[in-house]
Amino acid sequence: MLMRKMTCAVVALVSCRCSPAVAAPRAKDAQAVAVLAQMAASTGWVAGSLPTDGVATGTLARVTQGTTVSVTYKVRGSNQLREEIQDSTSLTTVIFSGGPAASILSDGTLNPLGIGTTLSAWPDMLPLFSTLATASRDPSVSLVYEGPENVNAATCQKIQIVSQVDPGDPLASAKAMLNTMTIWVDSTTGLPAQIQYAQLATDNPTVSALFVRQFSNYQMVGTLLIPFTQQEYLNGQLLLTLQLSQVSFNVGLTDADFTIPSGQ
Repeated sequence: MLMRKMTCAVVALVSCRCSPAVAAPRAKDAQAVAVLAQMAASTGWVAGSLPTDGVATGTLARVTQGTTVSVTYKVRGSNQLREEIQDSTSLTTVIFSGGPAASILSDGTLNPLGIGTTLSAWPDMLPLFSTLATASRDPSVSLVYEGPENVNAATCQKIQIVSQVDPGDPLASAKAMLNTMTIWVDSTTGLPAQIQYAQLATDNPTVSALFVRQFSNYQMVGTLLIPFTQQEYLNGQLLLTLQLSQVSFNVGLTDADFTIPSGQ
């Protein structure tokens, strides 16, 4: 989410999770597939029956800055994301829509976002809209089972998810730094406990860092379990705490919700 990018001077990831180029089917470890099937059964994040869009509201505590803002996230499919960040004095809206991206300030000032930021955007606050939910079926994604590992004293099964990068893509080198996600699935509950993913530095798109996002406080929204509390870490340091208050799916978002204003 963009507030992380602003506060940490690092841009959030993963272009390749959404629509990587497809060549030969990638290898999928049978045990990894089984773990993801357990996750799908527990969460309701079943490929082929996912919602078309979602809206989430809540508060985002920027721990390193000691500030808290109100946030609204709107997601449609795998490549449309709108973030509305309200602090004590102003509203900033950030729009990603599979092409040019921009932030819009309260006074209407429009700031185009760089290619690194644009490529890196993904709905980490609603991860069911990412490769996590579709990896088992996606022929361009490989799955590797990496064994059991504890997360906050809970035994989890660790899975590496790698999306294929088209070597002919002019942005292949950047996407190759962003194409791997690791997930820890709780062995008892089947719920995602933690994910790890790369992010590009805003001032140098050839440099990446690994971030960890932990999920807890799962609540039922329709037929889906959603983590209402999320914490993000870099090198073991807590950066952000997201507390969702309301989540809705299939609300009828359209392209108009993700259109960047012109003439600003």
